[in-house]
Amino acid sequence: MSQFSPTNVALVEAALEATDCSCHPDTGTVKTYNGWKEFDRQVHRGEKALVSVPTFIATEDDNGKVSTRPWKAHLFCECQTMKLNKKE
Repeated sequence: MSQFSPTNVALVEAALEATDCSCHPDTGTVKTYNGWKEFDRQVHRGEKALVSVPTFIATEDDNGKVSTRPWKAHLFCECQTMKLNKKE
């Protein structure tokens, strides 16, 4: 939960309460599309984000100067994903 600001935690919790989500009402069960890929999970085709929250990302210019810019993170709940079968 530490990755979310208090405002974004409230937005996520409100979105979870407003759905018939079978997941635990916990902000740890929501991640971005790429966040779920890191956990070997795929968002179901056609799923819409549970909630979009404002955040900031770090960017680096050609001179190596790092700055932040606004970004909107689209979050999906675990019940909107499926486990990927990894072939080793």
